[in-house]
Amino acid sequence: MVGSDVVSLSTTPTTGLFADANVAYNGAGAVIGKTVTISGLGLTGSSSSNYTIGPSTTTASITPLVLQLTGVKSYDGSTTVSAASIAAGNAVAGDTVTFNGSATIASAAVGTQRSPA
Repeated sequence: MVGSDVVSLSTTPTTGLFADANVAYNGAGAVIGKTVTISGLGLTGSSSSNYTIGPSTTTASITPLVLQLTGVKSYDGSTTVSAASIAAGNAVAGDTVTFNGSATIASAAVGTQRSPA
């Protein structure tokens, strides 16, 4: 600002909007930032007409959700759990998560909270 200009930033209501809700990756598989468009910013004060806000974008990352897997396996003496018995307990509402193949747990003994082998 110049000299005694009176300018304030108004941020109510301000929103940031990603183009989509997906995680972005670079060619090496690392999470990278995506453009976020900001709306709702304004200037107030007696000198506000002397200024503009720009650009109204920034960059932020959407990080992948770590899925909490749950499952039920009837005792059969093996450590193999079929994909049909596994579910993502914290998947985002509206997302479809499917599993293929099988998993191996640490022990075939009856019990709870078995970890993958």
